[in-house]
Amino acid sequence: MDRRKFLTPAVVSMVGAAASQLNFAAALETVSSGPEVHVTIDPVQTLAVIPPDFMGLGYEISSAARPALLSAQNAVYVQLIQTLGKNGVIRVGGNTSDYATYQAMGQPLSSPEGKAGSVVNDAVLRDLGTFLDATGWKLIWGLNLGNGTLENAILEARAVMAAEEENLLAFEIGNEPDLFPSHPPRHEGHRPPVMVTTTTFASIASITTRSGRPSRTLLSPGLTRRTRLTGSYGSPLKKARILSC
Repeated sequence: MDRRKFLTPAVVSMVGAAASQLNFAAALETVSSGPEVHVTIDPVQTLAVIPPDFMGLGYEISSAARPALLSAQNAVYVQLIQTLGKNGVIRVGGNTSDYATYQAMGQPLSSPEGKAGSVVNDAVLRDLGTFLDATGWKLIWGLNLGNGTLENAILEARAVMAAEEENLLAFEIGNEPDLFPSHPPRHEGHRPPVMVTTTTFASIASITTRSGRPSRTLLSPGLTRRTRLTGSYGSPLKKARILSC
């Protein structure tokens, strides 16, 4: 089920019905005049269990580049996350990750999409680590596939692993590359410089391996929709999980 296709008609119907009280009342009358549906619930039989870490929040990497925002020192925000659930997953990436760079001792910079490009340093990564410790949530971290270099992606992955330790759930290699041809600064036929080739995948995989066994999951690029894109990435993606946005 495509969640966008599922939600769009529902939202349109709700907005149309709520346009006026008269239309809303008419909509309710239409629904109530339909056939009755009886639902029987068996409280003894369990068909499925929602995982305790089902809850998730997505952040642009520009948010992670803001000092003290995603930090244990931000007590109000920590409490907000804990109120949502004791366990969950925070995904840092988004469109701004295609413009972001990692500089260990650089000046952190939170920049909108298409501007100078956000800069993530060791300090903000340590802040994020304290935030994850305080909330009990795990992390998926997105690496720059749009405009970055393999060398910088490797340095960034190492720094994230060091700062987040066991709170790091997985790396996401790229954000929505199925939109690369139509969204600037990309152009028709554009091939990102950090394509998920065998070399790229092996390079990232090598630093996420401990004692000969992978210690972190590698995710394919986050995709906006079902697409054939994964086929163009070749054999490396056979070892990665697919992340659909």
